[in-house]
Amino acid sequence: MSGLELQAKLKDEQSRIPIIFITAHGDGEMRMQAMCEGAVEFLTKPFDEEVLLDTVRAATLKLTCLCVSCNTGPTQPTLER
Repeated sequence: MSGLELQAKLKDEQSRIPIIFITAHGDGEMRMQAMCEGAVEFLTKPFDEEVLLDTVRAATLKLTCLCVSCNTGPTQPTLER
């Protein structure tokens, strides 16, 4: 399953998980599709680590705002390894 396919599946399931794409083989069309479908960012390798950290912060903020707006309260996102 590709990242774009996973994004579509999560969208179909009405998931509110913020998505950050990281790829070495992305192109402009793929980036546009991911962003139009709600991705927080589409990073192409190599990228600056500070850009990734800023993107994760933005995604965390987006998740927190979504939880507050749906009255479930702020959450502490966890990163699974």
